[in-house]
Amino acid sequence: MVGHIAPCPGRGLWIRPQVERVEGLPLLRAGCRGEPEDWRPGALARACRALGREGARRALAPPGFTRWREAARWGLEPVDTGPFCRALAAPIALAGLEGAGRPPETAAVALRGARVSRALWEAAWALCGRVRLLYVTAPQGGGELRRALWEELGIPGLEEGRGTADLALHFDPDLRRGGRVVDLSRPGPELEGFTLRAPERALPADCDPLPLLALLWETGRLSSGEIQVLPAPTLDRKAQTTYNTT
Repeated sequence: MVGHIAPCPGRGLWIRPQVERVEGLPLLRAGCRGEPEDWRPGALARACRALGREGARRALAPPGFTRWREAARWGLEPVDTGPFCRALAAPIALAGLEGAGRPPETAAVALRGARVSRALWEAAWALCGRVRLLYVTAPQGGGELRRALWEELGIPGLEEGRGTADLALHFDPDLRRGGRVVDLSRPGPELEGFTLRAPERALPADCDPLPLLALLWETGRLSSGEIQVLPAPTLDRKAQTTYNTT
């Protein structure tokens, strides 16, 4: 069971855990009354302890929640959004180019990793033919991937050093190269400049949307094709581009 640390209406400190369902996903909800920024340490501890007693080891929280160190004392950790974000590497790259005002057909994208993971492989195949140049930098398996792109699609995957990428996606940490980087390597990537959403799904406002989407995807309740990636700077424009994952 996954917990949901949530605000509760009215006065007082906390409520007992209750089971709620979000898009068919059961969550164990407990929380403090009032707004998250007003939660006292003791109230948060009681809510987290209550979730832990019921078997929760991971939890969702309101947008902007930063008190995971306190929650960890009671055995709760955030949902890992890394696999979800890496699976969406191609639409994230396209949205990043759009947010920078670079049409994909004129841009170069670099995929960097210590090895060619499944996510890096799928991103390369999805981006080939969409971007002008694709650089693949991966000591383990990079050469094989570049050859496969050429043999199967007739599109060269290039080694970096022959040009400069407009945008680079990192699938592993400590890859020290220049250019604009979107770091997908960490357990919880910070996707500043991007918004991920599932417009056909009704999600609660008292829950950070990215971990919730990751959990729905992880449990098979949400497909990649339902997710849109938007560059945040364009959200207020009347005409904006969204990138579906299909």
